[in-house]
Amino acid sequence: STNPGLPAWARGVAVSVAASAVVCLGAAVPFGSIVPSSPAHSTGAPAGATCGDFSARRTRVAREILTCNQDNWETNCLAHYSDDLRYVDGPGLTNVLGKEEMATYLRNQFAFSNQWLTVTDETCVADTYVATWSLDMDLGTGNLVDMPGISVLKFRDGDGDGDGDG
Repeated sequence: STNPGLPAWARGVAVSVAASAVVCLGAAVPFGSIVPSSPAHSTGAPAGATCGDFSARRTRVAREILTCNQDNWETNCLAHYSDDLRYVDGPGLTNVLGKEEMATYLRNQFAFSNQWLTVTDETCVADTYVATWSLDMDLGTGNLVDMPGISVLKFRDGDGDGDGDG
């Protein structure tokens, strides 16, 4: 289903990722569909304090970065980034260089939409965190629900494990 009040690109996202069904508000709703009212939103991650090779602290940092949203982006994302971070989202869609640019990016992103991401599966080996997730997004004109995705975080040696920033 689509909401005609949304821009064409947003309607296309909802339709292009429709593949499976979830139950929302008592009705079957395809993945990535736009629904008119807001279901209960939350963030989350798999149970357990650690993931694979990661320490408890590095696991917490990785999960905080992925589940950051409009309520906590400064503490759960920005606080963990180094000044020389590089963030790439999609094939050329977003390319952010540096912590200052990231602050602007996150501020703008969460001013535009409210988001709640739940990590559904994660793999942690050496310096790499790979997570599959589901995202609910409130665009103000309708909600995208249960949009699937995958993210890869790379840590520099020691980042996320010591007493300093991750």
